[in-house]
Amino acid sequence: MTTPDAGFTGWVLAGIGAIVSTLLTGVITLFRLRETENAKAISKLEITLEETMNRADKCEDDRTHLFSTCEVLKYKVETLEQKVSHL
Repeated sequence: MTTPDAGFTGWVLAGIGAIVSTLLTGVITLFRLRETENAKAISKLEITLEETMNRADKCEDDRTHLFSTCEVLKYKVETLEQKVSHL
């Protein structure tokens, strides 16, 4: 026969094991939920980054065009100033 203490110790250990198992299951579930949210957030950020890079490229093209236009206009103004000063 088993002693009463041995049977009680077994029940206590089984209870502790069940509690730890349940807590671990909860922690793992929360971790997976958080990781899913993080993956979705990363995906959205990657899309936003792509759009921002496209806009930045267009902005750079526009800036280059405006710079060249400005240089041409500067040259025309200088030419006009010289003509006016000769008159």
